[in-house]
Amino acid sequence: MNNLLCHMRTFRMDRRAVTALEYAIIASALGVALLAIFAKLATPISAILSGIGGSI
Repeated sequence: MNNLLCHMRTFRMDRRAVTALEYAIIASALGVALLAIFAKLATPISAILSGIGGSI
């Protein structure tokens, strides 16, 4: 029983899992933001590239 309580106490004080979760949330938010930016810029970039391709 003492061993279980010791493990539970150690797990509760271990902050690595919380930090990893925070980094995962930040990375996913950044990914969603980048997808939104790329989706918004896709049409103007395509038009620019088509114009360059047409002039060549």
